[in-house]
Amino acid sequence: FQCVTDRTCVNKTRKCDGIPDCSDRSDESGCSHNFSHKDGCNPGQFRCVSSGHCISESNKCDSQMDCEDGSDEDEILCS
Repeated sequence: FQCVTDRTCVNKTRKCDGIPDCSDRSDESGCSHNFSHKDGCNPGQFRCVSSGHCISESNKCDSQMDCEDGSDEDEILCS
């Protein structure tokens, strides 16, 4: 999948996976599902990739790993 704004490419399996990989979040736009409900996390929460645990959205990209796998501090997600 090619991101709209900066035209970088992300693996198509990461499109509509609930985690924005494009800086403009275009890989998560136009998706037919809402991951905040499907994955069991409430709105305002972030789902850790490996464990599936839900953390507060405010803990995402705060320079502190709250997910065991560090997915809340992912370089691409936080850029």
